[in-house]
Amino acid sequence: MNGSGADTGARLTRIEALYSSDRDLAVEEAREWLRQLGPGDHGATSRRLELLIASVEVLEGDAGPGAALAQLALEWAVEHGDRVVQSRCHRLLSGVFETFGDFGLALEHAVAANELLDETEEPVVRAAALLSLADALASAGSYDESQRRYGEALQLIGNEDAKTIRITILNNSAWAYFLSHELEAALAAVDRLLRASAASDLPLTMYDRDTVARVYLT
Repeated sequence: MNGSGADTGARLTRIEALYSSDRDLAVEEAREWLRQLGPGDHGATSRRLELLIASVEVLEGDAGPGAALAQLALEWAVEHGDRVVQSRCHRLLSGVFETFGDFGLALEHAVAANELLDETEEPVVRAAALLSLADALASAGSYDESQRRYGEALQLIGNEDAKTIRITILNNSAWAYFLSHELEAALAAVDRLLRASAASDLPLTMYDRDTVARVYLT
């Protein structure tokens, strides 16, 4: 890889890592970079940036455009043998199919997303893939396996400034405990969630508050 390529790779890695701590800023930087790139095919760079932006749209409930984007990017990545882009496509598609209620396909894509990663990926990126797998396992009713993956994801981010993904992991873990009727474990997870929110000065989202409310009410 030449110097320009190395700089591009480092910049992409930084923005993808930023997504785990400040989602809005990461999306803003991704959109600005795409604007600078302009029209045309910019290979893996534009596709990774577009997938990052689409992931937020999927989280907000607009899964259709993200699904179409991920499918096209996946075809390109398979054709060009780009495992990095393939993994990110599968991760996004896992979230899409979970939104649509197809938990079998969500799990299939989550497994692929993790299998395509290697140890050179940033810990927060690997944690995001594990989070996707944990969510898919929980939706499929494999609660013990899902909790194991949530724990592994938390270990990966460790003490890094990854407050957004940390809170998401803790929230989803609490929700999985709630679904499996393990109420004491759900209460403990909610307590960790609230402490993490306070420590990072990051307000809970609507989904986080719903989890807290349901666990406390139960």
